[in-house]
Amino acid sequence: MDEFATLETELKLDSGTVDLEELVLDIEGSIVEADLFFKRNVHTFKSQLKYTLFVMGIVLLPLFGIGIPLIVMSLSNGPLDEDTTVVKATAYVKEHRLLTEYHLHNSTVKMARMFPLTDASYLTLNTSYGGEYQDRTYYSYSVHSGARKYELLHYQRFHKQSDAIQKQIEMVEDFAAMAGLSFQASE
Repeated sequence: MDEFATLETELKLDSGTVDLEELVLDIEGSIVEADLFFKRNVHTFKSQLKYTLFVMGIVLLPLFGIGIPLIVMSLSNGPLDEDTTVVKATAYVKEHRLLTEYHLHNSTVKMARMFPLTDASYLTLNTSYGGEYQDRTYYSYSVHSGARKYELLHYQRFHKQSDAIQKQIEMVEDFAAMAGLSFQASE
C-alpha cells in the first residue's frame, strides 16, 4: 500500500461523512484500526463442501423439504465453484466514535450497519427472568444513543460464570471506559 492511498483514506474519514463499506474494508485491510472487536468470526466454506451440501439438499428435498436449508446454506455462502471466506464482526472504531457490524464474503461487503455514539450515549445492564419456574436469569448489556439501542452482549448466568462470558463482560467495561460511556438504570 502506498502513502498516498493511506493519506487519501485518512482524509475521507476525517471529512465527517463515513462511507461505511469503505470503512469496513479498511478495518479488514488494517488501514483503519478497530480499537475493540466484540466479536469476529471467520469461516471458510470450501467449494467441495458447498457442492456436497447442494447435492445432499437435492437428495433430501423429497423428505418433507429437509434439503431446503442445505441448499440455501450452499448458495448463500458465495458461488459454488469458489472457496468463500465469510467474516462476521462487530467492532468499535474510537477515531469515529462508532460501532460497526458487518458481514464480508471474500472482501465483498454483504451487510454493514453503523451505530454512531454521541455525548448523550450510555450503557445499560438489563436483567430478566425466564424458564418454567422463572429460575433462569438473563443479562443484557446494551448501548443507547438517542432513540436507538444496540445490544452488545446477552447471556444466561449459571452458578459459575464461564471464562468466555467473563472476558466479554470485561470487554464491555473496557469499551465503556474507552468511549466515555456511563452505566445508567434501564428503562
